[in-house]
Amino acid sequence: MRKPERVTSMCSLVWLRSDLAREDAQAYWRGPHAEIANKVRAINEYLQHHFSASDHGFWPVPKEVGGAIPADWRVDGMAEVRIRSMAAGLFSRLFHMKAVFHDEFNVFDRVLANNSRPGGGRWWTGAHQPDIGFRAAVLIRARHEEKGAPFRRFVEEALAPALIEAGAVELRTHVFQPGGRFIHWTPDVRHDQPVNRAYAGALIVGTRTRAEFDCLMKSPFLLATHADQRRYCVAIHAYAVEKTYAGVLDNNPQQMTLKEVT
Repeated sequence: MRKPERVTSMCSLVWLRSDLAREDAQAYWRGPHAEIANKVRAINEYLQHHFSASDHGFWPVPKEVGGAIPADWRVDGMAEVRIRSMAAGLFSRLFHMKAVFHDEFNVFDRVLANNSRPGGGRWWTGAHQPDIGFRAAVLIRARHEEKGAPFRRFVEEALAPALIEAGAVELRTHVFQPGGRFIHWTPDVRHDQPVNRAYAGALIVGTRTRAEFDCLMKSPFLLATHADQRRYCVAIHAYAVEKTYAGVLDNNPQQMTLKEVT
């Protein structure tokens, strides 16, 4: 297995406005809002993962680990961002992202930004693959006593290698630093996150088909990590990604109408 590429990343979990039709909110997110975000110069890659409203909670959790997603905490999507460096991200946060922040209330009820430490994201299978047939976003709550370095080692040394061995065609992992809501504060949008709902990391897992993904979930390589999942995780929440849209790929902003990539 080749060594993964280290990246500095941010994953923003989003809840669409509940007073808008879901299709209208999704169209605004991938259209006018993305056109603003695409202009931020610190971004090397910007992907929008639009989650299924009904296909979720399918990670095969071991006993004592939560897998069902609470009805009052279902995330609508995630923006996955690769930035050039933490310094470039902070500079853009201070000087270039005002337009992005002041547009969020047009489409989101809640935004929870989660930053990796510098180089804390991992591209296990290389750059984003636009022809993936099925993609899932997996959000992980860590046990309090295992947060930080122990949880990061679990993801990078146990869980990710198991997924690769099991047949994941696309895999990216992100381990979050605490305090994202204090860095990414925007007007008229909720940033509340109860401590019993906070996530410590996210995975993007892709296969050629949904059937292949279901087989991957039953793989002995993944099942062999169940003891570690119980040790390090409180909950593992999986969402099927209905569509992924690319705003920026390999430092290049896409056209004004986002390219649909899956």
